[in-house]
Amino acid sequence: MTKQFRNNNSNISDKKGKKNFSLYIKEESARHRPPGAADVEKTEPLVILDYEDEIRIKHSAFTKFLKDSGITVKPETIIKSPRPRKYRATSKRKVFESKGKFYFLYADESYPSRNDLFRPSLLEPDEHRIIFEYLCRLFNEPGYTFLSRSMNFVIIRGSYTEFSVIFNINKINADVIKKLKNVSEKLKELEINIVSAFSYYDPTRSEYYFETERPEKEVAFKKFFGPEYLFLKYGDKKFSYHPTSFSQINESIIPLLAEKAESLLKPGKDEHFYDLYCGYGLFACNFAKSYAETTGIEASAASIKSAVINAKYFPGGERAKFLVKRITAETLEQSLSSSVKEKEVFLLDPPRNGTEKDVISVIAGRIPFKALHIFCGVDEIPAGIEEWEKCGYKLISLSPMDLFPGSPNLETLALLSR
Repeated sequence: MTKQFRNNNSNISDKKGKKNFSLYIKEESARHRPPGAADVEKTEPLVILDYEDEIRIKHSAFTKFLKDSGITVKPETIIKSPRPRKYRATSKRKVFESKGKFYFLYADESYPSRNDLFRPSLLEPDEHRIIFEYLCRLFNEPGYTFLSRSMNFVIIRGSYTEFSVIFNINKINADVIKKLKNVSEKLKELEINIVSAFSYYDPTRSEYYFETERPEKEVAFKKFFGPEYLFLKYGDKKFSYHPTSFSQINESIIPLLAEKAESLLKPGKDEHFYDLYCGYGLFACNFAKSYAETTGIEASAASIKSAVINAKYFPGGERAKFLVKRITAETLEQSLSSSVKEKEVFLLDPPRNGTEKDVISVIAGRIPFKALHIFCGVDEIPAGIEEWEKCGYKLISLSPMDLFPGSPNLETLALLSR
């Protein structure tokens, strides 16, 4: 394989020269790679391994990363994903044009010099592959050229049984919308439970999509068919969320995530719970019954609307309130009650790039009883913990969860106490 593809993990050290977690993974996995596998797809470097080997590599790499970062708390055993492969509830392909052909590739790849128009993934359900392959063939038909040139991404969201297709477009006019309606109708011909189709307009051609970022303002969104909302179900729990709302990419591990967070927080009836970056209310709704008061804060109005609806179906949800606010030091000082409650508890689940400047210090200034900081990326842990420690908080435990099997990353729950 030629090296025409870029790799998101190509920057193996940060500005201070410290190794990124992906390099620790690379060093640990080198001893476990099958012979001749040096050119394996870089976007999913661990996907060819047995899952138990992958977990051992991640545990060893994580332990060494923490030690080298000066973190002395020993991490708990990694909580494994119930579905180590074909687990992604959200996936996307960027539409590239090269020599009159349209390719469905990973976002971190450059223009191809290869013949296969679509890049499959062992981390995505079979239904995603079928949908992408179908749309890739369709977009390469002569009558769809102008539409294909209007595409940024094709995104698939939903559950493991219901699927929604979202077309991210950089150009919008009557012809584009008419053709997208046609494509959406054709999707119904597939023997897959595609329940809805949407488009959203992004003339900036940004890399944004719903797994990695939470928009500061609502995007221009249009429905072609199906319900307005997507649904997450596990056990007797059911959540609705807007197609533009953030939701964890690994649906199979969400029940374990909620269970682990609750076991770490040990909610008390005399405690006041703040759920920051609350999304559609996964934690706020689940834990509302166990707290005296619950407040969820999130930048996305669509997500907050879902959280308000979801709370109605959970015990104690009537005591939960939700605020639409971009979470900065300034907005937190304005949004949180001026009178500090006797026992306040904070949960933070920010995007991969972490919290904004001084958010942690504002929270710590309220002297919360405890805090649970969920790190979406391992590389953000040292700086985050250092900031908490400067504010007088001690790291109690680190609970890694394998939300991203096949990829060089872990989701980590860090429990802190004053």
